[in-house]
Amino acid sequence: MERFLSVHFFSVRVRFVSPATQYAVGCILLLVRQAIMAGTLAFMIMFYVILCEAIKCSFRSFNLHMIHTFHDNISLDEKSVKRLQKYFVYVIDLVSHTDDVFSPAVFFWSSAFIMSVCIDITFDISLYNRMETMSFLASMQKLLLLFLAYISIGFSASLAIEEGRRCLPAFYKVTASFDVTKNSYLTQAMQLFALRLGTTQFSLTGWKFFDLTRGYMITVFGILGSYIIIVFQLNPEAMTAIISG
Repeated sequence: MERFLSVHFFSVRVRFVSPATQYAVGCILLLVRQAIMAGTLAFMIMFYVILCEAIKCSFRSFNLHMIHTFHDNISLDEKSVKRLQKYFVYVIDLVSHTDDVFSPAVFFWSSAFIMSVCIDITFDISLYNRMETMSFLASMQKLLLLFLAYISIGFSASLAIEEGRRCLPAFYKVTASFDVTKNSYLTQAMQLFALRLGTTQFSLTGWKFFDLTRGYMITVFGILGSYIIIVFQLNPEAMTAIISG
């Protein structure tokens, strides 16, 4: 533990900082890393994935109810359309209410993930020559779990957004064969309902963070890959040791 907490950056001791200060900083960084790891692998995954699944299932339930309503042409009237619109408003309210939790947590989640990975990479590469093989492999396993957690949460949020955007295409699909000249009130209600479905319910919310979905995650991985290359360039001895095995 003392050898791990002896803070070395790029194999050079920080000479202008006392050993006690270096030890304290190392303890703080280690505690931060462990806290992020425990929170990510336990609470974060369950909370965010369940939250995203709840949003996705709400939109899917609405789409199925809308399809069933419009397929039942006998009982279809403007009141049925208004009930569907009220159902959609309830789902949008769910998105807005969960955004109070999701929006601030989005910034924390992304920042904590990047910071934790950078701390692990810096320690592992800088202290590679002084680490046991099993310790290094255990640290790499933790990094892999962090990446899997980030990917699972990102994909869950992006799937929730995609499910919400299927509402309007599903509406046009089930109403494509309707004769709009028979009932003017029903036609007007359907037009208003289509306008309501066309609103971007994810704009200006924390869900907008995942609007780019896979593209954003690829950008994050590219940044982390560039950071790894920089750390290797500043640690030629560690890079040589890793390559030589």
